[in-house]
Amino acid sequence: MNGSIYDSGYKKNTDCVIHNEKVKMALSDMKFLPAKNRENWVRPLSTPVIPKRWAGMAVMAALMLLATVGTVRADAASASATATATVTAPIALAANTPLGFGTVIPNGTAGTVTLDSTGVRVANGGVTLGSAAGVSPLSFIVTGTPNATFSVTPPTSITLSDGASHTMIVDGFYTLVAPWMGTGTGTILGTGTLTGPPIGADLHVGTAATQPAGNYTGTVSYSVAYN
Repeated sequence: MNGSIYDSGYKKNTDCVIHNEKVKMALSDMKFLPAKNRENWVRPLSTPVIPKRWAGMAVMAALMLLATVGTVRADAASASATATATVTAPIALAANTPLGFGTVIPNGTAGTVTLDSTGVRVANGGVTLGSAAGVSPLSFIVTGTPNATFSVTPPTSITLSDGASHTMIVDGFYTLVAPWMGTGTGTILGTGTLTGPPIGADLHVGTAATQPAGNYTGTVSYSVAYN
């Protein structure tokens, strides 16, 4: 239809050129077209056109995209939690009574003095018991959190020295109360303190030739820890 107004590039919304009306008028007079044809005319072909049936699909696609974006944003969330910490008093151990064997007398053979947890001494071998002044089982005081339980680690042995080259060994630390033997647990009283039980031990004395007279001293180290 070259040369007619239908070659001007106008199309129907069904994407087909209108051919059913032979109306001779300028495009500027297109308003005089019958109403049933006017509503089918759209913009020139030089302008991109989206058919009505596609426009609905585009709207639906846009809505689906917005719904998807909204869903992604809804998946993002934040939360908070509480952080706590508890501070407790440190556990401590202090000497209550020292470990004392009193006076011992070496002889021609070595011997052992056993001090039990009640403060009673027994001599074995070539050693003789002297004065009981200063005889004392060992004991400690534990302080810490009230009603907390704890464990004790006793020493295996310690060394007493006269300050020169002469020494005696103390071992066999013993008590009837756990955990002071290194097993079981103890419980600090509600006051935050606990006096440990009396602890005995064995003193190994050399011969008169190797164990000269003098004052022999050493340090007994126990350790405690919360359970």
